[in-house]
Amino acid sequence: MDEEVLDLTIADIEVGLVPEDHHQSLKIFTNRGDIECRYYHAYGAKAGIVFVGDISGSFESPAQDVYDRIGKDLTLRKISSLHLRYRESDDIVDSVLDTIAGVTFLQSIGLHKIAIIGHSFGAIIAIQAAAVCDPVVTAVAITPERMGSETAADLAPRCSLLLMHGTADTVTSPTNSLDIHEIAQQPKQIIIYDGAKHDLNTVSEGVYKKLHAWLLAELGNK
Repeated sequence: MDEEVLDLTIADIEVGLVPEDHHQSLKIFTNRGDIECRYYHAYGAKAGIVFVGDISGSFESPAQDVYDRIGKDLTLRKISSLHLRYRESDDIVDSVLDTIAGVTFLQSIGLHKIAIIGHSFGAIIAIQAAAVCDPVVTAVAITPERMGSETAADLAPRCSLLLMHGTADTVTSPTNSLDIHEIAQQPKQIIIYDGAKHDLNTVSEGVYKKLHAWLLAELGNK
């Protein structure tokens, strides 16, 4: 990414005092606009996750809202999570900057090992942000787009990569994940779900179990 555009700075953080379901509202104020987030706080956490979504810019997530489920459940394993909504969801540079801001926030509260998980457009954002953030030890790309994925080659050996895709995806081709897996170096893994569509809703339990195990292994052992 061009250094000229890396000028996002965090001015302040505002955390909602009243929990909403399993999370708190959190807003990151920056010189380029405000980033709205959902924050899953774990007491005594040393590791964290940044979740990013697709180009819709909403808080929706694939596999039957797996982000919320993982965010909630891993607080019990002392892993905090931040699900952020892009300021400009159709701008790849701004979206990467937002994701880096999320990583920076987690670092600022003492989390030393971080994962980034992204879906569709967000999968490429996750890969690009992970490539330039030293605390990120694993990236997860769920049904990724292809354009902009070249930085997957720069992740290893610091950062592992998990790719997930369905064979019936008509939005982003499963060959995207196969191509990205080919250019990435070890450690890496790819899972192709037979018959699953872009949202992976029909295999949500398998996605949850794999993410849960992967994150505990990658954030706990490195």
